[in-house]
Order: sequence, then C-alpha cells, then structure tokens
Amino acid sequence: MKIRPDALIFLGVDVRPQVSGFFVWGCAPLILLQCCCSSCSDNLSAASTSFHLYASNLLFLPCMENFSKDGVLAMPLSRRAISIGFLLNFTWEHDAWFLPTYQVVQNFIIPSTAELKKPYVNLLDPELHGQVKVFISHAWSNPFGLLVAAARKFISDCDSKVSKHDCFFWLDIFAITQHGGLFQAEELAQLEDTVLEADTTLVVLDPSCGIPLQRIWCIFEIFITIEQGTYGKLKVRVGDVSMGGDFLPCNDGEVLRRLAASVNIEGANATVPSDSERILARIATMTSAMESGRKGIKEVDRKLQRAVRQGWT
Repeated sequence: MKIRPDALIFLGVDVRPQVSGFFVWGCAPLILLQCCCSSCSDNLSAASTSFHLYASNLLFLPCMENFSKDGVLAMPLSRRAISIGFLLNFTWEHDAWFLPTYQVVQNFIIPSTAELKKPYVNLLDPELHGQVKVFISHAWSNPFGLLVAAARKFISDCDSKVSKHDCFFWLDIFAITQHGGLFQAEELAQLEDTVLEADTTLVVLDPSCGIPLQRIWCIFEIFITIEQGTYGKLKVRVGDVSMGGDFLPCNDGEVLRRLAASVNIEGANATVPSDSERILARIATMTSAMESGRKGIKEVDRKLQRAVRQGWT
C-alpha cells in the first residue's frame, strides 16, 4: 500500500485532500487516515508499517464515494461547473424560476441523488460540465431564477471571446453533495481552491436586502477573490428576474452603496454556527489586520465593502 505523506489528518482541522482510497477511523484520539492504494485487498497492517496509530477500536472501511461506477476517481471540485445550456434547461424543465434555491435542492437535487448520494453533476453527460470559469456566489433563500438570469446576462455582456459553449458556471447545489456527512465536509474544504481557479466570481444580489452579503460563506468567497489580487475578477450584479427569465438589473447607485455598507463579517449568518468560527479563523490567518482586534475586523469590513462597490461598476 502506498500512503500519501499528507494522509494523516485530524478531523475538524483539514479534510482538504481530494483523493481518498480508504478510511481508517480511530477513537482516542479520533483521527482519519486517508490513503491511496493499488488494490482493495491491501489491509490495515500495511498502513501500520508507515504510521503508528495511537488509537483503539480501528475500523477499516472502503471509501467508494470518491469513485464513479466504473472505479474512476471522482472529478475534482473545480471541474464540476455546469454549462449555461444545462442551467437554463433545468430551470425551465422544473419550472424553478421563482422557487427559492433551497426548495430546488429539496424538491429536485436531493431526490435525484438519493440513491448514490453523489453531487448532481455526476448525473450529467460530460459535455454539460467542465472546468470552472465563473464561480457563482448567491443566497439559497433568493429565487433560483435570479442566479440563472444573472449567469445568462453575464455571458451576453462579455466580449466575443467568451462562448456559452466553454463558459462553465460553478454552482454549489450541483457541484457539492447535498447529503451531508464527511464527503460534503471534504468538498467544502476544497471551496477556497475552487474560487481561486475561477476566472470570475459572480456575486448575485437581490436589491431589497442583498442577502448574500449577510452570509458568512458568501463573504468568505468575496474575501478569497479580492485577496487573490486579480483586478476585475469580482463581479457584483444586483437585480431581479422577469417572468420571462431575463435579468432586470438595478442601476440605482444608492441601493448598491446601502448593500455594500451592510457587510459585517462578525454579524454574518451561517446555517452551521461552527462554520462562522472556522471561516473567521481562516480569514485571520490570511490577513494581519485581524490581529488588532475589533479595529482590524472593521478594516476588513471596509475592504470588503469597497470591493463590492467596485465589483458593481
């Protein structure tokens, strides 16, 4: 058995590695050993020759979630972006234009993937997904059609070099398994790298509340984008969706300034409370400003607010 040098991982600290062959669980302390091997017949003793596991009650389990039906390793998170054609067809087929995104997940995504518990993108033909070009940051409580219309408008606004046939949009509900558990945690741990690999981060806001700017994950995605330092990568679009599925942009500068001013990383919401703690800790490691306490946090807030205003232009 060949074990990767970075295979020993403490749960809750790092589940970043993208390739998993087998899981070895332990208690006292609880650890996760991820290892790549050439055969399912390899056993625990082979792993023990490379690592001393200070744990009891070890359980050796094959991890099949990271393999497709034919045994091929699952596609990287950054290659799970979808085409605009699929996105439009899905929305029309399911009459999902004005459903909140969380309801789209509950009604269509989860039932369709319940048997294999894989990301929805695994169900698609190869030509319908590809390497991320545009990372969409959005709120699940907003109408699903709003982000679809914004994606279509993004392509129409781009120059002729951007083709709808090779512009793939990364959208969490299709790219990440919606069945919870360790595999979802692994995928979320790769989110930062996925944002970095995208050419554009497209933030889709409703004009009334700008809900994504109140969500810790969306704020984190914006923060990652601007810390990368690529000028013009962050695009902010504020608007509504028409009955015909068109994006209706809000061109009121005062509305955008009000929404941008609402960014407050300490007050941002998270469905899972522990996400806020982890994300704030990660932001702290990426900037020295957070070391100066509340004053530093406000400085980061102002940086995010400026980025949102500039991304709207």
